[in-house]
Amino acid sequence: MDTSAWMGRDLQMFPAVCRLLHSNTRMAEIYRSLPIEGPVEILYPTDFFPDNSEQLQVTQDFLAPVTRATGSSFRQIPIHEDWRETAPVEEKDLHQYLYNLTRHGLFYSAFKSFEEFRNKHVEKYGHSPFVTEMVRRYWELGKDVAEKQHGELMKRLRAFQQWFLAR
Repeated sequence: MDTSAWMGRDLQMFPAVCRLLHSNTRMAEIYRSLPIEGPVEILYPTDFFPDNSEQLQVTQDFLAPVTRATGSSFRQIPIHEDWRETAPVEEKDLHQYLYNLTRHGLFYSAFKSFEEFRNKHVEKYGHSPFVTEMVRRYWELGKDVAEKQHGELMKRLRAFQQWFLAR
């Protein structure tokens, strides 16, 4: 992995992180003026990291100054293991529970959200719109997903989201 990403339920911690990352830039002044509230714990989901001790060490070396700058801490969390032990549903294998996430979620949404555009384009120009092969593939996969399948996946995602946010 060569790209860091930040996700958080509480955006109050990000000004301190940005101050640290941009301490030698003009942006530092802007970040210094933003408020920081309360203790924060950075959750470090080990499920998304390869079994490469060097990369894991780089991540931990990165988190050390971030946690010092924010006055926070970080904790490794194995989401799959936690789900297996505390899942609110019968299916204890998270991979299996969310198996159709991409097809029934992303591809269906990509297909449906551009449906009106595709139809108008065909009506006006007599042919499908020119899109990248990746978008065309998403649409091909998404058109075969029934609304009921998408609805079931969304219920599963809501259950996962509620479970995760309660952790």
